[in-house]
Amino acid sequence: LSRGTLLGLTMAKCLIDGRLLDLDLHPMLFQAIWGYALPQSALRELDPQLHESLCKLRDLDDATLAGLGLTFTHPSPDPLGGNVALDADPDRAVDASCLEEYI
Repeated sequence: LSRGTLLGLTMAKCLIDGRLLDLDLHPMLFQAIWGYALPQSALRELDPQLHESLCKLRDLDDATLAGLGLTFTHPSPDPLGGNVALDADPDRAVDASCLEEYI
């Protein structure tokens, strides 16, 4: 089971049994569940290191950015899986024209 599924099943079981479940969940989780768009500043609060890394990409020139070999994929959370596509064309390279979309 994925962590999200396990959390959902646990919460559902607690609701059915009338039990209290003391979980300190971030308000942004609920915003994402309810379908609200999260601002880019939310990443600064959730993962400051990732936010800083992505912001540094904006300062790179085209040649350096192309040399990084970034594509619209990320590693799968499944230990047996490969990469998860973030775009219709997962092999699409990140360049200056689509950097903001990537970020």
